[in-house]
Amino acid sequence: MHVLIIGAAGRLGRGLTAKLFEDGEIVCTPITRLTLYDLIPPPVPEETPFPVEALAGDFASFGEPARLVNSHPDVIFQLAAALPAHAEAEFDAGYRLNLDGNRQLFEAIRATKHCPRLVFASSYVISPAADGEPAAPTGSYAVQKAIIELLIEDYSRRGFIDGVAPRLAAIFPQEGPRAGATTGYLSEIVRAAFDGSEAVVPVPEDLAHWVASSETTIAQLVHAASIATEGLAGRRAIAMPGLTTTVREIADALEKITGRDTADHIRFAPDDEVTEMVSSWPAAVDTGRAGALDFPADDSVEAILRAYGDDFSVSTKL
Repeated sequence: MHVLIIGAAGRLGRGLTAKLFEDGEIVCTPITRLTLYDLIPPPVPEETPFPVEALAGDFASFGEPARLVNSHPDVIFQLAAALPAHAEAEFDAGYRLNLDGNRQLFEAIRATKHCPRLVFASSYVISPAADGEPAAPTGSYAVQKAIIELLIEDYSRRGFIDGVAPRLAAIFPQEGPRAGATTGYLSEIVRAAFDGSEAVVPVPEDLAHWVASSETTIAQLVHAASIATEGLAGRRAIAMPGLTTTVREIADALEKITGRDTADHIRFAPDDEVTEMVSSWPAAVDTGRAGALDFPADDSVEAILRAYGDDFSVSTKL
């Protein structure tokens, strides 16, 4: 089995790579080759359980997707995207990467006459109020994701790809300052509670968010590559399990875990643009289909934070 990860240098891509190294297989089929691709060469350990090739390039450039799929990968994870704030601020850049690049990818796959399982990282931001209703995109990023989901339905119907589009929750916590994500302030709160730094929060403390840990998100992606798709016709986009939380709830949980007043490290700096964007996204999603398909889920926000605290404690002692 040849696996290709597009967007492999980011945290999600690196975590997915590590998971595939650990598992060594997908649906009981051994992985025999892994190709990693991003704007910069993704990191590769000195020792790997199977051959790994790291490539770099501009995914949306003409001919670049064809270069990636001419080797007939059996499973493709497409994680690369211009994130919401970027797609909203840079209209042309957002459509170039999030729409044009993916359309090129689908056409390049069609030209190979090889039908791979394609797992496209979609987003909860376009999830409707109830499962089964049409997507409800707000903003350029959400519209672009919704368009790609429709293309996945059609290209899969025609037998060019075997696509699944898990609508992922916001990953929490993320690494690095803001991590380029609109909701990166949630992760700043977590880091501030453990290392004493300041978290700048642009939204009200009671604004609800839909989140999942990176570990669970990675497991959801791998599961999406494994499920039978015969019964998904017309509904290949699947809302992934997540948890509803607020800044206040996160701060309270962190105070319980650390024994310190997290509020001392939070500075509220209201940003109407960010608040409007985040408040337009669903605060809770119907994930009944994902549950029926055995997609993994987090237990609680507190469990996520305790796991982060354990990892932080270990890393600071190294």
